[in-house]
Amino acid sequence: MKRKLFKLSSLLLLSVLVLTACSGSDTNSGDTAKEEDNKKDITLVTNEASLPIMEKVAEVMEGKGYKTKINLVDLNVPVMESVQDGSADGGLGVQIKFLENFNEKNNGNLVIGKPYPYYTGIGLYSNKFNDLKDIPENARISIMHDPINMDMAMRMLRDHGVIELDENKNDLYTPMDITKNPKNIELIEVDQTQTYRMIDDLDAVIAWFATVKNAGDDARSYIVRNLDGEDYPMGIVLRKEDENKQWAKDLAEAMHNPTVKDFVTSEYSEIYDYID
Repeated sequence: MKRKLFKLSSLLLLSVLVLTACSGSDTNSGDTAKEEDNKKDITLVTNEASLPIMEKVAEVMEGKGYKTKINLVDLNVPVMESVQDGSADGGLGVQIKFLENFNEKNNGNLVIGKPYPYYTGIGLYSNKFNDLKDIPENARISIMHDPINMDMAMRMLRDHGVIELDENKNDLYTPMDITKNPKNIELIEVDQTQTYRMIDDLDAVIAWFATVKNAGDDARSYIVRNLDGEDYPMGIVLRKEDENKQWAKDLAEAMHNPTVKDFVTSEYSEIYDYID
């Protein structure tokens, strides 16, 4: 009888120890998640073009008690890679269609924090013509050759009546999708960095506003611009699982803070249009 009671007591004691250990593990896990939600050390990443804006974002975040660090990369793709692999918490310098394409190709889970702050655009530029109707037959126009930018250019030319496209297509447009080309425009596919440099050699070029401004020219001197700019918003790049954490919400909201918004509308009025 004593032996049976001893065995029963031992089993009960073991059960209590196991339950206590499990409870402690769950508590530690919950504490870690809570700390992650409320963390105050934030690593940011951006490219050189967006660095001044990101510095203003960091200023706002530090005013809320955060400690920030900014990593500088040379192109847009490393911005997304840095957020995706966790070496940065948030990034800046990418429009949403480019981000979605990155997600698709890299099994990514990136989003842009809402509410979206602003968008940019592309335009048709020429040193020979000032009006779309003056673009001659057989004109040669450069377009960016990567899929996302090419699609944007094709849609812009369609929306301004330069060409017609296959409206049954549900994918990214290319010159192969042109169904009508009244002026027999020749589209020259080049790298994004080269298209505006060809403005003196061609009848017209299609380029991003930022590319034109970086070349020292007026980004708003386009003949026409894309009409669907709000479909390509920019903002803080985040991992999907982080977007509802407090620090991530504060990052997204910082883009709308007067410190950031006033700076962008003052220094980058040629490039960005705020949505609100």
